[in-house]
Amino acid sequence: MKFQISKRQLHSVTARMQASLSDKTLAWTALRANEQGQVLLTASDWLLSVYHRIDSEVAQAGECFVPSRLFADVVRELPEGTLQLETDAAVLVVTAGTADDFYFKIPLIEDGVWPEPFALQNEKKMRFSAIELAYMIEQVLPSIVSESQRPYATVGCFHKTEDGYLRLVGSDGIRLSYCEMKAEGDSQQFPDNVCLPRRGLGELARMCGDEGDELALYVIRDNTILVADSGLRQVFIRMAAIDYPRYFEALPAEETQLKSKAERSALQMVIRRALLAADSTQVVRMQFSKNKLLLSAHSSSECQEVLPLENSLDKTYKIDMNGKFMLDILATVISDNVWVGFQGSDSPFTIVPEIELPACRSQHVIPPIQEGR
Repeated sequence: MKFQISKRQLHSVTARMQASLSDKTLAWTALRANEQGQVLLTASDWLLSVYHRIDSEVAQAGECFVPSRLFADVVRELPEGTLQLETDAAVLVVTAGTADDFYFKIPLIEDGVWPEPFALQNEKKMRFSAIELAYMIEQVLPSIVSESQRPYATVGCFHKTEDGYLRLVGSDGIRLSYCEMKAEGDSQQFPDNVCLPRRGLGELARMCGDEGDELALYVIRDNTILVADSGLRQVFIRMAAIDYPRYFEALPAEETQLKSKAERSALQMVIRRALLAADSTQVVRMQFSKNKLLLSAHSSSECQEVLPLENSLDKTYKIDMNGKFMLDILATVISDNVWVGFQGSDSPFTIVPEIELPACRSQHVIPPIQEGR
C-alpha cells in the first residue's frame, strides 16, 4: 500500500476517530487504499464503528492495521504539507517531505481482518436536517450521564408523540430535557423508542457538523443498530435495549405554571456569581416576586443579587435549585431570553427558550431541592 495525502486532511480524520473511541489504548485503526484514488479509514469499539473516506493520490492499493493512539499521535505532530504512507514489511512508513527530512515507522498489527460495514440495500433512508438534529441533541445531552445505576439515565430516547412530533428525551433521574420537531417526510419513518447511549448521541452531533445540509439515518439488524451517513463519514451505533420510563407523567402542566421571562446571559452571570458562594451542594436560592428575582447563596461566603424579570406575580416564591444544573441547560440555549416557570415553591422548575429553530421546541425540567435533603 502506498499513497499521498495532506497532513491537514489526515489529522482531521484521525483526531475525530480518536474522539469517537472509548478505550483508545486497545483500539486499532485500519487503512485501505483503492485504485479509485480513495483511502478508507475505520476504527471500532464496543459501541461504535466509524468509517471515513478521503480522496487521495494512490500509487499502490492495499490495506494495513496500526495502533490507533500511536498513529493519531504521530499524525498530529507531523509537519504541515504532503505526507506519504507506505507499508514496508511489518511497518507503516510515514514520510513528510523526503525520507531525509522526516520519517516515522509504525509497527503493523498482524492478522488484521478488514471489517466490512453492514450492507445497506433495502433499508429505509431517513434524511434529517443536520442543523435541526444537532440542535435536538445539544438540548438533551446535559440531562444524560455516561454512567448510572439507572440504565435509562445513560441514554437518550427518540419516540413519536401523539400530536405527530419526533421527540428526543433524556433524564438522569433528577433533571429532564426534551426537544422535538414535527415528524414530516422521511422523519415519519423513524422507529419508535430508539435509545442511544450518550456517546452515540455525541457522535451524531459531531457528524451534523460535517459538510452537507443533511444526515441520512438507517435502523438495521432488527432495530439494534443505527447507521448515520454524512457522505464522507459513516458511523454504526449500537442501540440500547432499554424500556424507557413513562417520563411524561412527571412533566408539569403548562397551563398551571407561573412564568417569568429573563435575559439568558444575565441569568447565567448571576447564577455563576452565586455559585462562588455556594458550598459543594451547589444550592442557589431563587426568590421570585413582581418583576424581579432575588438570587442568593451562602456557605462560608455569602452572595445576593437582584435580576429584573418580566412577569405578573402577585406574591413571593422561594425555590432552592441546583445552580450547576441550570448553567448546564442555559449553555445550550440559543435564545436571548428564556421563560422560567413553576407551580409553587415545591414544584419542578422549567426552562423554555423564547425563540428556537423554526421546526423545533424544547423544555427542561429541574426539581427543587427540599429542605432537609
